[in-house]
Amino acid sequence: MRKLAPRTQHILEKIGMTCAIVFFVWAGVHSTPARVRIGYGQTDLAVFVTAGSTMTSKIHLDPPQIYDTQAFKQAVKKIRIFRGGTKFFYPPQAAVLFTPLSLISLPQLTNLWLWLNGLVFVVTYYGVIWLGVRDRLQKIQYSLLLTMLAYAGPVMGLFKTGQINTMIWLLLVGGCLALAYRRQYLSGMALALATAIKIFPVLFVAYFVIKKQWGAVVAFCATSVGLWLTTIPFFGVDGLYRFWQYPFSLLLEGRLNYIYKSVSLYGSFRMLVRSGIFAWTEIPKKVMITNAETVFTALTVGALLGVGYILWKRRKAMDQKTILYEYTLIVCFFLLFSKSIHAQYLFWLLPLLLLWISNIKQHWLFGAGCALLLSTQFYNHFLILHQAALHRMHTLGVVALCTITVLQLIRLRKDDTLK
Repeated sequence: MRKLAPRTQHILEKIGMTCAIVFFVWAGVHSTPARVRIGYGQTDLAVFVTAGSTMTSKIHLDPPQIYDTQAFKQAVKKIRIFRGGTKFFYPPQAAVLFTPLSLISLPQLTNLWLWLNGLVFVVTYYGVIWLGVRDRLQKIQYSLLLTMLAYAGPVMGLFKTGQINTMIWLLLVGGCLALAYRRQYLSGMALALATAIKIFPVLFVAYFVIKKQWGAVVAFCATSVGLWLTTIPFFGVDGLYRFWQYPFSLLLEGRLNYIYKSVSLYGSFRMLVRSGIFAWTEIPKKVMITNAETVFTALTVGALLGVGYILWKRRKAMDQKTILYEYTLIVCFFLLFSKSIHAQYLFWLLPLLLLWISNIKQHWLFGAGCALLLSTQFYNHFLILHQAALHRMHTLGVVALCTITVLQLIRLRKDDTLK
């Protein structure tokens, strides 16, 4: 079969990309059947708007009261009358960053937010493709995959709730790529901004230290301090203390509603206990959960030490492939060992999966990539398998992905030793 001319490949690449983006936006943002439902896209967006409105005094609520459960709940209900999120689980810096959202009415902002989420997702997706895939025909295949992702469970959940996880994904991927290109300060700033919105990216500070990327550490700390200083006029000097005192302690202890729906190992255990699968032990559910706390704490500490050891062994490697694997390992740790974690975060695993399914020559890795893509992204379309796995098809996928990632990092280290 004759190979296509480079110009033809270039034209097909652009056509495929354009069609994919149009379809993704049309299917995911504009014409989703759920889109016509009242409150679609406002579940969590209303929480962001309410927090931002306290900064501008648009609502009668003092900024520190965003961590007052009842007061904040009533404030949210005034701008969104239907059911949805009513608690603010974010650092005070996030409330300051959400201030511009208060300048637009919620119905208008909802439409804008949906389009913005779609745009950021597409930009991050193609950023990974353009940097990791050189063959133009393969890029066309990835454009086809983008159209399918509009129906993936995590992406559909993103649009439905109006979450901000695409922006976090952009900052995480951008920070790791900046590190690979020796842009330490840019990497630190990106991860600091992500941490100001959701606390999880703080794990990357330890990663910077292990890698001896001191420029990234300095940039992270300086940016974080600068963002914290912006909260003082609104929260006083104890804004962060209020955050640690209430919402963050709940997140650490797993004392959130519906924790059995969490993708994490702990959430999976709670779901199994709730389903009565351990009834044969005749141990009361509360006692079982209490006794398991120590076990899961030990597992978390052990896993953290294990991840740290693996990263330390590869501390001198700074190539894109290694950083991509290490990024995935950190995200997998977060997904499996954070007690309360939503399935929506699963699309953060896409970069490594996209790399694997591009590696057709390594059949087993290609097959693993396809299988894990289905289990972690499209579990909502395999209901029989998902139910057979006790609604934990995605969790099993993350465990498998984490295991293969560790094995691949060990193999990369051995390859480096042989060189």
